[in-house]
Amino acid sequence: MTKPRTRDTTRCRDCGRQWESLTQAHCARCHLQFSGPTAFDEHLLDTGNGLSRCRTTEELLTGKPKARHVTIHPDTKTRTETRTLRKILAPRPERYGDVWRYAEHKPRSLTT
Repeated sequence: MTKPRTRDTTRCRDCGRQWESLTQAHCARCHLQFSGPTAFDEHLLDTGNGLSRCRTTEELLTGKPKARHVTIHPDTKTRTETRTLRKILAPRPERYGDVWRYAEHKPRSLTT
């Protein structure tokens, strides 16, 4: 007889955050938990030169990161480029803590 399979819990060694879902993504820099790889990618902001930074929780909630200046115009040598999130992310409480997901996400019905 085989034992029923139990869920394995994953834990971040730096912040101690736990999760069981195989679809969730945890950021090792800012230690926020995301509902999946798409929401995780959405929280990263390209800062140029192949570098990125984590968006602040304010940026995730409003969808409006700070403007950044890019050197491109020959006359002025600068222009302002504003980047916005494609979708706004919001935290939702779950068993081990908040999980950031798209704000309009609606969980599946659990009716049987």
